Amino acid sequence: MGWLPHIKQPDVDKLLRMILDAMTGIVWGDDSQVAFATINKTYAWDNRTGAYVIIDFMSDESMRELALAAREVTDVIESL
Repeated sequence: MGWLPHIKQPDVDKLLRMILDAMTGIVWGDDSQVAFATINKTYAWDNRTGAYVIIDFMSDESMRELALAAREVTDVIESL
């Protein structure tokens, strides 16, 4: 079985909000401290439901690299 996207409710933004809120006071003081997130929904594999979360500090240089990459994507889209 391959990667199957889950395109039904709940909405991915609500799942992210739930995860961020649940970690408030444990991982960070407030979820407003989160500056970058990547999220997707898939159907459970082998009936293993849940969330896989990786939390890492991003240096200023890493954030600059992400901003430059996003700008490059925007430039390509605008050129179409």
